Amino acid sequence: MSHFSFKLSSRIIVGDYSLEKLGLEASWYGKQCFFIIPHALQDSELVKKITAILEHQGLSVLLFSNKSDAVCSDALEHALALAHGSCADMVIAAGDAATVTIGRAVAAVYNETKPVAALIEDQLCTAEPLPFFEVPTVCYHSFAFAPFIPLFDTH
Repeated sequence: MSHFSFKLSSRIIVGDYSLEKLGLEASWYGKQCFFIIPHALQDSELVKKITAILEHQGLSVLLFSNKSDAVCSDALEHALALAHGSCADMVIAAGDAATVTIGRAVAAVYNETKPVAALIEDQLCTAEPLPFFEVPTVCYHSFAFAPFIPLFDTH
């Protein structure tokens, strides 16, 4: 398994009504949200609620339903191409560990000029990452605060 290193500063909001604060927090960073979810949550009330919260704050949302269960370079490149196409100002990920990890990776490399393959081969990320918001739906995510993202190279 290959990995690449990057640095994201974290701000964690926990507690009652923290989800309702997402729209206001996100609005500080722009208007275009790239929202990544696992395919299983596509028609869920959680996704509808998050989308409504963001749109109520005047944000535009591109919803990407991640059909891959693997955290791999193909899934990252697919999501990254869609994020670039949406001119994303931020990345929001909700769901399982694999989906959230892909979201973190998209935020980390969005502004990179180097291809994903070069980053996997241990080149450092030097561009500023996009703001990243995580809405986990599972309690266990072993790499949530790690300084790297584990990613399978599918090339």
